[in-house]
Amino acid sequence: MNYEGKVTAVNTTTWTFQLDHKLIIYMGLAASQSREVLLPEIGERIKIYNAHYVINKALSLEALFLCKRSRITSNYGHTFTSESELLASIRRHKLGCADVKAVVENLEIITSRLSDFTSNSPEQVMCNVVDVIASDKAVKNRHTCLNTILAPFALKTISDYRFIDADPDKPKKSPPWSFGAHSKRKEYDKLVGYLKINKRYGIILLHDAQHCVPCVITNRNHVDLYDLTNRLVVIVEFRVFTETFREADVHNVEYILFDVADTFVLKKVSTNDVETVRDILLKEVREDIPYVYSFKFKLHRKGTVNVNRSEQIECWLEVFVPERNEDLYLGLNAHQVQLVPLLVTGETYQVYHSEKLISQNRIELARLKQLDARKFQEKTAIFVKLSRETADSALTVSETVEKLKCSNDLISFIGTLHLKTFVPPLSSRTKAPIVGSSQFGTPGSYTHTLTFQEDESQLVLYLNNWESLRMPFGLVPGMRMCVKNVLPQSRKYLKSTALTRFDILSYEAPVLFDTVNLCKDVQACDKYSYIGWGNLIPASVLIWARITTIYIRSLKIVSKCEVAECSCGDDTCIDVTITFYAHDEMGAALVISKSLELLRLLLGLELSQWKTWCAAFKMVKRYTYNDCDELVSDDVERKLFCDTLNLIVQTVNQFQICHLDLKCRKIDSNEQDDNDGMPLWFCVDARRKNV
Repeated sequence: MNYEGKVTAVNTTTWTFQLDHKLIIYMGLAASQSREVLLPEIGERIKIYNAHYVINKALSLEALFLCKRSRITSNYGHTFTSESELLASIRRHKLGCADVKAVVENLEIITSRLSDFTSNSPEQVMCNVVDVIASDKAVKNRHTCLNTILAPFALKTISDYRFIDADPDKPKKSPPWSFGAHSKRKEYDKLVGYLKINKRYGIILLHDAQHCVPCVITNRNHVDLYDLTNRLVVIVEFRVFTETFREADVHNVEYILFDVADTFVLKKVSTNDVETVRDILLKEVREDIPYVYSFKFKLHRKGTVNVNRSEQIECWLEVFVPERNEDLYLGLNAHQVQLVPLLVTGETYQVYHSEKLISQNRIELARLKQLDARKFQEKTAIFVKLSRETADSALTVSETVEKLKCSNDLISFIGTLHLKTFVPPLSSRTKAPIVGSSQFGTPGSYTHTLTFQEDESQLVLYLNNWESLRMPFGLVPGMRMCVKNVLPQSRKYLKSTALTRFDILSYEAPVLFDTVNLCKDVQACDKYSYIGWGNLIPASVLIWARITTIYIRSLKIVSKCEVAECSCGDDTCIDVTITFYAHDEMGAALVISKSLELLRLLLGLELSQWKTWCAAFKMVKRYTYNDCDELVSDDVERKLFCDTLNLIVQTVNQFQICHLDLKCRKIDSNEQDDNDGMPLWFCVDARRKNV
């Protein structure tokens, strides 16, 4: 294609320039193939010959690409001839036009949100991303400019995946607890960010310049997490979870779940952190380690980061010390809790330190085993990884049910969380800590109860006295996990201990659903799920569903207006209850709603008409579908209005066609519910489909 225009902008980093303030010209391909190619000067009027072009969805010209066959007629003002990372990447991977366009478009995300974490230029970081995602099996052509080496991708950071406000307005009628699950907005989204261990609480966080979020990392290939921390990474598969609590003073929770196998480290990118966990945990012994004392230990059990009665943050390990041929409790101090995510059960470590360990008295630990408890008191202790052995295997749910009937020892088991409930706390519940109280304990004033189910076996775990332990993440239905170091009680159930921890293995929900975005400032439309999935979705989950057909079973409208013969159009004193059958692509469900917005949409009313109809509802006082004759038999106008409403409902039921999206919350049904065995939902809002 040939084109003529005036140069209005030039970018020497991306080798692009703009014509007439609207058309982007990509010169990267041409510059990578010839060092004689130069960028034009702003203000020049140029002619382009034999360029590749891209047309957008509106069928207008979007971009031009110059290659070695293209030609520009102008007097070049710039003499930009230096080699760049971008040009080297184009040559190395034989990138085509579409690839170069994607690289340039995604560069801004790195520039604006990740530059603070690295001394490398955004261009260098972007080229490292290309090294990670480039495919060896990509489409290659005789002419390089036609290649498609990179699958379509869009770089996102964690700020693009916020689904709940830090301090949201909590509806009074919301359930005590509910959770949300969110997949990638687009299949080709890739999350890029900086992984770092929070030194105070020992939590792995994913950062960008504006936001950070806790990480729940699964590790199906048993890879060492050491090389993942304090690095810029690209995460190709992930899910974001939220947990909301009705109690006003309880913070809601948001975290991201991903597997190590779906995470790629940008190894050639340096980071700006000066002091990291790598300074105190080494893979090899260094000759310059200063120390007075040294000992070796094998890690048997690893507890959860906790805060003690002196309001000091710590973490306890149960270890075996070969030199003394004994087990002991080894306490990590506040400077060492950052090690906790990287310490592996079954692994052997050598410790170098300069101050003697101090003896400690921990009643919670003594209840489990009568072992000597000693704790580090210095900042400068160095841990070195020596060797790794296979850790003790965990029991299944069925095996645990049998073992708790005859054992009082600590138990570890693997199971999938089926149900999360809440019970009043025991009178012996410990007092919540003051230091970092939002990070410790289970949220809310009730005791969290976890139910695991496997075939016919069911196992209940009470998180008793968790107040001093760091808040756990990932305890939602469908999550498969290894529960470590819990104690049998009354040969019927399990309770948590001072050493209990949860290692999340995978998310194995029967169906992968997406829930409602709870941010006030919603960045994008929610992804849809299906009410037809029914009981495959846990109770209290809130989703948007696209309804195909609807049949109204009952409709009741009651006016609570206390003013006699009120004709105001305010809908605040109108109660409505609608029960209807709804179908989507996956099946049918029974839905109950008290939404006036849903009633308006079902009646086909515009907002300008709604006020008049509200006044009519108040005049009628009470309406029940096909059951209002005796209430209004003496009033012709009221009877006519009720007949009209009946006709509208009958018309909806006759055609059953629905063009609505429903925001619905899953309800647990029981034998007393009149739902004909259908899944039961409660509709809280509705909107017309955005076709």
